[in-house]
Amino acid sequence: VIMDMRENHLGIMETERKYDVKHNVISKWERIFLEEGAEGLMKERRGRASKVDGIAKGRPPKLDKKN
Repeated sequence: VIMDMRENHLGIMETERKYDVKHNVISKWERIFLEEGAEGLMKERRGRASKVDGIAKGRPPKLDKKN
């Protein structure tokens, strides 16, 4: 899809109509392609991305009660 879009100078909306794929998905694929190349599109990505800021996964930390 992305290769066709780039080779034929198609816009995201044209590509969306041609392949019946939502524009936000095409934008995501294009971003991955530009950052990681075609190999990046072959990686299986599921679920939410893990946090990078060091906060543990799961429940947020409890906040102190203010009276």
